[in-house]
Amino acid sequence: MASLSNRIAKLPASTRTDAFDSVLDQIARLPVDHRSQPLAELLSGMEHLSHFRLLPTFNRALDQIGRLPVDHHSEPLTTLAREIKRLQDAHRPPAIGRVFARMEQLPIEYRSQPLAALAREIDWLPYAHQQPTFNRVLAEVGQLRAEHRGEPLAALADSIGGRPIAERLSAFDRIFNQARSLPAERHGQLLGTLAFAVGELPADEQQPALGRIVRAARDLPEAHRAKLVGTLADAIGSLAPPERMQAFDDAFNAASDLPEQQRGEPLRALADVIGAQLDPERVPAFNALAGQAERLPANLRGPLLAALANRITLLPGAGHLPAFRRILNQAESLPAQDRSRVLTILTHELDRLPRAEQLPAFDDISDQAAQLPAEHSNAPLAALASSLSFLRSITDRRMAKIRLAELGHRVT
Repeated sequence: MASLSNRIAKLPASTRTDAFDSVLDQIARLPVDHRSQPLAELLSGMEHLSHFRLLPTFNRALDQIGRLPVDHHSEPLTTLAREIKRLQDAHRPPAIGRVFARMEQLPIEYRSQPLAALAREIDWLPYAHQQPTFNRVLAEVGQLRAEHRGEPLAALADSIGGRPIAERLSAFDRIFNQARSLPAERHGQLLGTLAFAVGELPADEQQPALGRIVRAARDLPEAHRAKLVGTLADAIGSLAPPERMQAFDDAFNAASDLPEQQRGEPLRALADVIGAQLDPERVPAFNALAGQAERLPANLRGPLLAALANRITLLPGAGHLPAFRRILNQAESLPAQDRSRVLTILTHELDRLPRAEQLPAFDDISDQAAQLPAEHSNAPLAALASSLSFLRSITDRRMAKIRLAELGHRVT
């Protein structure tokens, strides 16, 4: 039965609704305990039906769900809720009301998934219905047990940008306050979702809201806190430009407070932010991260140094050489595979160095590459060979070729 519903999409458009209704009738004849899964499967195909004839089908499906045992309602009801956006605009508010009414008949433990689906339909409602529906979903979520609140709260957080500007901070606050009751993993995930919503708040409210998230992160277990700090880094670009450097500092301090085993990945995520998102504060951000890299054990600093090496090109001209030298010096202590990767990236920065510094930098990279086992030296040596054209002096290019030949790397 479920496989038959998948074929409806392949039928001519004019026959799909009749075929869909026929399958719906067949599902109704199955033993009641066997209807939920094929019904959910069928309802996921409503996107292929004409929305002009969709409301009667929607209502029939909802009636069928009502005939199932209550512990079988959640999956098909969730699937049907996701299809509200397919209805004509005027039909969506009464449809969402009917789904609410059906959901409220379920035991509390079966409501989380349908509520999350309803939350994701809010932005598809006529504007006048969006805020009341947001409020209703949030009130319903508050009745769930803490372990069931995470997904619907995350869906509501995703919709903050669709709320009226005057309502966004209130929506943020109400979701943030409920987040405290969640288990640690869900709490961290929801705070991460809220971090991206901060960029939807009025500019003068963004930094206080982000500060609340950073403070809440301190109460999370280390592993969940590390993931959240990485998410905070990813969210910096969504903030108003004047707020980004302070957000960087907050996330940087939170990452620096982590145990060293948990610190590397959040710091790497912060390195990815360096660029237009932090203009004109790129050099201080780079130096702060490079300083943290120096404090990490050698076996943990490779990904961060590679990310920083990739960002040298985004620094202002005067910052290229000191940044290049700082990363190259740190590369010496890396394990062979990480060292190879960083050296390879650094070769692409040779053309940005002052002319007098190009050949010494070339030689220093080649010296480090020569210390690596053959399986790890090939990549940086090949990159050096490809970078010969970056050297602006003919004499330097000739000397560089000689150096590569001495290392056994043939240049054509």
